[in-house]
Amino acid sequence: MLKAPIPKNEKQRLASLYAFKLLDTKQEERFDRITLIATKIFHVPISTLTLIDANREWFKSCQGLKKREGDRAISFCGHAVLNGNLFIIEDTRKDPRFSDNPMVVGKPFIRFYAGVPIKSADGARIGVFCIKDTKPRSLSENEKEILTGLAKWAELEINSRNLRLILDEVEKGKSKNEAILQSIGDGAIAIDQTGNILFANDNALRMLKLKRKEAIGSNYKDLWQVVNEKGDILEFDKRPIQRAIKFRRKVITDPKHICYYVRLDKTQIPVSITVAPL
Repeated sequence: MLKAPIPKNEKQRLASLYAFKLLDTKQEERFDRITLIATKIFHVPISTLTLIDANREWFKSCQGLKKREGDRAISFCGHAVLNGNLFIIEDTRKDPRFSDNPMVVGKPFIRFYAGVPIKSADGARIGVFCIKDTKPRSLSENEKEILTGLAKWAELEINSRNLRLILDEVEKGKSKNEAILQSIGDGAIAIDQTGNILFANDNALRMLKLKRKEAIGSNYKDLWQVVNEKGDILEFDKRPIQRAIKFRRKVITDPKHICYYVRLDKTQIPVSITVAPL
């Protein structure tokens, strides 16, 4: 078995993790909802939102496991957190790094793992959003995209406090510059009152599969739709952007009700939306 390696920037990574003060806190519905959705979408028994501490993996949210933490050295997430993107083990028994892992040869008998690193706003990889199965399997490209979208949703929830603080500063007129918006770890878009896009950071463009020249100057209504859990398109006046423009106040989507952006290629991604008028 290959033990989970320690990154070179471990001290800085841990400092970023500890700044959130999330370790050993109570479970929260906003996170549990995402892991529960993951188990239903992928038909897997286990999904966790894992924070990688110095010597342990700790689950901020967990479906399918009784314990809320484990040994980092033998953890799958300890490997995934070092990976730049999606980390997949289609059959743990056939992978020499994990074939004799205690969680493979013993309970919970993991045979499949897929995890996406969770980053803080400063870019540090503080954890992993993952799914696990007790039988080997693979993921289609669409499934990989959905899992990545769920991970980005979890990442947004973790970073939401920092994001809202930044938005508060923007409202006060102290942070009206693209450099700050570009540095936000989440997707950030600025539009005018007619809905035309004035600015979009790299994360937003990546999430929406848009090129900058496609987005800037275009009306957001022409680039994506907003649908609810049932797949129904939200009425125009009920969309978060329009509500923020109409009432001149910050609008944050309810984490109890999932919204999806439907991109130009018709694929969907779950989103948590915060809109603040400038």
